[in-house]
Order: sequence, then structure tokens, then C-alpha cells
Amino acid sequence: MRAITMSSNNHHEYLVLQEKRSLYGMRGLEAYASSHPSDPSCLCKCPSTYTPHKNIFAIGATDLEHKFAAIFEDKLHDNIVSGIQATLPDCDWGLNVLRLGFDLECLENPITIHIVVADEALSEDAACNIVLVILEVIAAAGLDSSEMKSIHVDVCRASRSDIDSCSVLDRNPEVYNSTARLPYSSIGPAQINSVGTLSGYIQHRDKDGRTTVYALTCRHVIDPDGILGNKPYVEDSGHPKQQVTCPATSDHKTTIQEINTKITTLQWATEFRNDINTTREITTLDQALKNAMQYNIDLGHIYATSGLGRLLPQFQGRSDWAVMSVTNPAISAGNKHVRTLGSFVSFDHPPIAQVDNDFRYAATKHFNLGPYFKPVRDDDLTPGELVFKPRSRTTNKWVGGTFNAIRSTQKTKGRSSATRELCLIALNPQGFMSAKGDSGSIIVDRDFRPVAIIWGGDTHYFATGPKDVTYASPLSKTLRDIESCLQWAEGSVSLALDES
Repeated sequence: MRAITMSSNNHHEYLVLQEKRSLYGMRGLEAYASSHPSDPSCLCKCPSTYTPHKNIFAIGATDLEHKFAAIFEDKLHDNIVSGIQATLPDCDWGLNVLRLGFDLECLENPITIHIVVADEALSEDAACNIVLVILEVIAAAGLDSSEMKSIHVDVCRASRSDIDSCSVLDRNPEVYNSTARLPYSSIGPAQINSVGTLSGYIQHRDKDGRTTVYALTCRHVIDPDGILGNKPYVEDSGHPKQQVTCPATSDHKTTIQEINTKITTLQWATEFRNDINTTREITTLDQALKNAMQYNIDLGHIYATSGLGRLLPQFQGRSDWAVMSVTNPAISAGNKHVRTLGSFVSFDHPPIAQVDNDFRYAATKHFNLGPYFKPVRDDDLTPGELVFKPRSRTTNKWVGGTFNAIRSTQKTKGRSSATRELCLIALNPQGFMSAKGDSGSIIVDRDFRPVAIIWGGDTHYFATGPKDVTYASPLSKTLRDIESCLQWAEGSVSLALDES
């Protein structure tokens, strides 16, 4: 590893002036420094006519991208990380390598090494110094001058916001009429305002062939304050520490409040206009309110979780899972996709040529009846491969995305080293694959096989980066990590599949 020389000079030629930061078009981010602070591809050309938003594309498999991805991993990454950590030794930050710019054509936008630092941690001097260090590392890697010009470096500052509660009826109107808790449902701890997505159900087959089914989501959803400790947690038999609800308690309360509000509004309207349709709607809402009030949202309790600083085996990415015992006898636990009608029409967005008509037809047909999950895919995603997120707690629709050829690097307080994470970019360059509350959602590949589990993004917490980027862990490695932590036999944990 090349030694990093920290400069004491203020390299303000990289500084983005305060009055120009909004022109960089990064949602929720302030650009502090850039290797090309005046480049037209970095700055909005018509700031007076609209609020600019850059397009984000995944690094794919063109010759330059393939070459740069190899150089980045072999010669750049470790030195860049050392330089950032020397400048910001105790800060949360994230590093992504993306195609980033205002052009709708992916390859017309520069390859950008994009650094985002948590809100309180970044100064102008530190941002400029990070740009300088990265440029020095790139210069030493042997890229020619034309390749150097096509690579940009940006350093931004991030801000965060809280998760809003939502009505579960907006996601599934039949939720209070069914004993099923489908994998897209909201989930959370009973006594803490934390919300995520139910990944689904796993099954463990013991040495005697007996099968036990558990619910699965992310640890930070169920234990947001880390009260279960830094090490992997396993329930002390008979003494569960945390009850879990599905739907999440806060979403359940919000749903009841919204139903009450709608009833009150309609009742007020009938005082001025006695309409039979309004009366029927009130009757329907009264029944929905009754069903919600009587619905048992208990799922069970935490059985085991990953450790706070744990890495997935043979991956270098964070381990973030929680396994729950399903103790509510009324629950019908099954890994079924929600019935989906017409979800794939949204893939007609003009820039999305990768999703062809044959795929849209096959996908619509497959998910029309709410099928059971397919077995987990074991092999790795390939650069530029298409992936899809089914409906989840917050992003209540199917979303297509691309696997970025260069994994994200994330550094968070409490971890001695940075982690490398799967990085997913929405097919719509102005869209996003997930949002706050979607942690735990399953990602499927083009053959509809579950391949990864979402644990974050800048809008989720626990990661720092552009709001259009989603981070995930390989599902197969997550299942193997569960076996390791619980000292279960390798291969004894799988998704609970349809056995009919």
C-alpha cells in the first residue's frame, strides 16, 4: 500500500463556493469540494428554471468501466480509504463510484468517486484535502491523461431525517382481514418507534429432521439502540427480551388514526349532503376500524441477532439480521409475494431499455397470483446485472435496479474498519430503489430468485451516500451467518418454501 502524504495547504481550487453548491444537483447533499468545480457536467446549466437533480447510473461493463473497476480494486481503494480516514478519523462516511451528471445518456456522464460525510463532521479544508489525496492516488495508478479527465471526485455533506409512520391499508387493503403476514409487511419492536420490512420466513431443520420457522428482518430495525449488545445475541431460553409486532406498532396506530379521521370528515360532509355513496363509505370504514382495533399485531419475540460489528463471512460487508420466534398462533407464515397486477408497466420509462417486453410479460404473469418465493440464489451478482425490489413497507411498488460493478465502502462509528457493500442503483436515473422503512426487503434477480436483503441507504440511516443508492447483503451469506452464530449445521437454514 502506497504511503499517504497529508498536505497542510488549503487547496481551495477544489472548493465549491457556497453560492454554487445548490447547482450540483445532489438531493439532500451539499457539494463541498470537487476535482472539477466548474465543469459543465457537474453544474446545472439552467438553475433559474427548475431545481436541478443529477442522474445516477451504475458502473457497468464497458471497456473503460471494466478497466477502471479493476484498477480501483487493485491500486486505488485501500489508499483512498487510508487517506479519508487520516483526514476524518472518527466520522461516518461513504464512498461510491458511479456515473453521475445531468445527461440522460449514462456514458455521457463522468465516472465519479463520490464521498459523502455525515452532516456535522465535514469542513471545507477537510473536503478539499480529501479531493487532493484521491487525485494523488489516481495519478500514481498509471491511468493515461484522457482517462484521468474522465474521472471526477466529489466530496459532499449529508443531512438526515426521521422515518414517518404510514397507513398499512395503503400497502395492503386486506391486511386486517387476513392471518398472513406477507414478506413486504411493516415490522418493528413493540415498545420502540422503529420500523422496517419483514424479509420473510426462514426454516431451520435440526439433526432429527424437525423444522422450525422463524421470521427474518434486519437487526437495526428490531434493536435500533443496540440494547442487545455488540456480540451476536441468542435468546436465553424462556426469557425473551423484546416483543415484535407486524405490522409495526407505529404504523398500526397511524392506520387507526387515519381511518378515524376519514370517518369524521365524511360524517361532517353528510350534515350538508346526504349521499348514499358517502354513507356506504362510512359503513366500510367503520368495519375497517373495527377489524383494525381487534387485530392482534403481535408477531413474536427476538430469538437471535447478528453482532453490531460483525461482518458476513467471506464478504467484508456488514452482518445485519434478526431472527424472530413466531409465537402468535393465528399467524399464517408463508413466503408469498403479494398479488401484483400491472406492476411492470412502470418499467416503460424511456431510458430503461434493459427491461424488454418479454420480461415484463413474464413478470406480470408470474406475480399475478402471488407466488411463493423461489429458492435463494447462491452465486454472486455480476456487474451491471438487473435486479428488482418487490413492494415493501415504504416503497409500495416494484422497482428495477442495476448492480454497481464497484461495491460501496461504508465507515461508521464503532467499527474499526470500513465495510464493502452491494450497491444497487435504480433503473430510472431520477428514481430510487428504496427509502426509510424498507430495510429488510428482499431483492430478486431477473429469474425472480431472492438474491439479497436491503439493509440501508442514506435515507435509511446506517449508511452515508447519495439518496439514490441502496445497499444490500447477499441473502445466501446471511443465511450461512445465521447458522454460524447459532451453531447450526451448515445448510440447515433456508427460506421457508411452498411444500405443496
